[in-house]
Amino acid sequence: MANEFSTPPRTPAIDAAAVYREIFAADRVLDDPYPLLRRLSDTGPLHRVGDGQWIAVSYDACVEVLRDPRFHIDAEAAGCARGGADWREHPSLRLLSATLLVVNPPVHTRLRRAVSAAFGPDQVRGMATQIAKATGRLLDALPVDRPADMIAGFADQLPLAVISPILGVQQWPWGDFRTQVMRFNLVLEREMTEVNLADADAAAAEIRHCIDALVAERRAAPQEDLISHLVAACQAGALGEEEIVPLVFQIFNASYQTTASLLGSALQALLTGRGQLAELRGHPGLVARTVQEVLRTDPPVQSTGRHAGQPMDFFGHQVGQGDLVVAVLAAGNRDPRRFRDPDRFDIHRDPSPLLSFGWGIHHCLGARLATLEAEIALEHIADRFPVMRSAAPARRWPTANMRAFASFPVYLHGGDDRGENPRPGAS
Repeated sequence: MANEFSTPPRTPAIDAAAVYREIFAADRVLDDPYPLLRRLSDTGPLHRVGDGQWIAVSYDACVEVLRDPRFHIDAEAAGCARGGADWREHPSLRLLSATLLVVNPPVHTRLRRAVSAAFGPDQVRGMATQIAKATGRLLDALPVDRPADMIAGFADQLPLAVISPILGVQQWPWGDFRTQVMRFNLVLEREMTEVNLADADAAAAEIRHCIDALVAERRAAPQEDLISHLVAACQAGALGEEEIVPLVFQIFNASYQTTASLLGSALQALLTGRGQLAELRGHPGLVARTVQEVLRTDPPVQSTGRHAGQPMDFFGHQVGQGDLVVAVLAAGNRDPRRFRDPDRFDIHRDPSPLLSFGWGIHHCLGARLATLEAEIALEHIADRFPVMRSAAPARRWPTANMRAFASFPVYLHGGDDRGENPRPGAS
């Protein structure tokens, strides 16, 4: 049951389709899409934005899209929407269609069971020491006599340091695997272009080549890691040969992209607030609330879609069978009926269930791990660099649905009016 904090004022009808396209446009990324999302949520919980396409923007509508069994994920429809009738000829769309993001039960249930044990509560809690050590090592390596890029030097590196041992990867075989992952994630955008699809296809081919090599290594020499576990499950008949690569990639992608994005958004929120970073020092409970507030106000994944399996009356609208309903998680997280003063970033806000990691059977498998990494990272950053400040404008990846920073230059010790960054203890 929603908490009735406030009722949005009545506003004139808007062109929801035009606003939706502006928010998720492929040719530009809005630094602050939230005023536009608020315009949508103020005028109703559900909007038609195209032929057979809707957006859910209230908290309750988003929850229902994600948990109502009348909705499912139609891989064929999703593939056609992005790549046309021959979508299977695109490596990125073939890979996407086989991931946990897209498959439905009972296949989804079987695949999730194969990897879920590695991300259980006890397993995640047991990683805290490893995460703290990796955090300290990365912070030690940041430059203090010039601007430090908190994305390339920290936010990109921490999730890699955590997920690589789980998978059993000491070094990724080819190139910059992180960049390939971000290029692949172009297929998760709401507006698809030929250029972006071609870029994602090239990345998907490299990703498959890389993971194939890792799987071959584990077949030849099994280890105590998740890839070896999946190879063994395949040999036992619990997994198909073609299911290993999408599973490994899904785990890496979710672990890397979500955490890196969360850390970047946390830095932006804290460095634009007054003294909030310093306020976290010595207050681990406040750190946990801060992470939740970052997830609420600027989630790494802005939206996710489901298809209607039957005609239905849904929040006062007639949704047809096969229609796509996009749950805009970022809008639901700021629903004034659910959250008091929803557009204010408040690190003292009481925790409340969020939409940021999805809902129902597709709830993010690595949510606990991403949250723990962010909490430990912020606790260490606040303790060591409480006067950190921005050194130059941060730069985002050119994606709207998957929000992430490409660079975030900072002065670790505050700097002065000339932009200098004195070392600790310098006067």
